[in-house]
Amino acid sequence: MSIGERDAFEAFLYEARPYYESIGDVTMRVMWRDERRFREIFEYHTEAAYHADDERVTSDPVMAGYLTRWRSFLESGPEVSVWREMDLGET
Repeated sequence: MSIGERDAFEAFLYEARPYYESIGDVTMRVMWRDERRFREIFEYHTEAAYHADDERVTSDPVMAGYLTRWRSFLESGPEVSVWREMDLGET
């Protein structure tokens, strides 16, 4: 991703973030490894928020538009993984 492309991508993320987080109980972050690689992290604060967003991804036309635009910035398909925090209990 060139500097101009990265700037456009970051502008897109600033635009999309309020919508991504609009279901509540979700926080989006982006971490850059270098000029071409990044990690976009969605932290769901509840299992219900995760499921609500999963449903939105499959059925919401506004989300479909954002995802189409997001993919247009990628050189190849995204790698998606789901991680769940381990409950260590209270100390």
